Amino acid sequence: MSEHIPQVVGANIHQWVVFGWVAFGALLGPVIGVSSSLLAVQHVNIGVASTLMALPSIFMLPISYFVFKERFGWQVVAGTLITIAGVALFFFSQLHSKVPDKVSWENVALTHAK
Repeated sequence: MSEHIPQVVGANIHQWVVFGWVAFGALLGPVIGVSSSLLAVQHVNIGVASTLMALPSIFMLPISYFVFKERFGWQVVAGTLITIAGVALFFFSQLHSKVPDKVSWENVALTHAK
């Protein structure tokens, strides 16, 4: 009977360690995600920020393929490539655009004063 006690105690300690990591991820993950999205909305165009906030599922596809050995059909691969190409085109058009990302009241006043 006494040889089973260390296994039970070890299992309980292991469960608390796992619980600690899960609680850490559950609290820290959303805090970092929401803080990053709010920071992005403050500093870039809302269209760029919302596009970036929609991409984590696309970034998870290669991880699930290589790490978890999940298999996808050609539709998923084609959709991922089209999405990445669309985001790249969107960002390149934003880089070469003459339209300012943010409109300030000073620029509006100067434009109307001319």
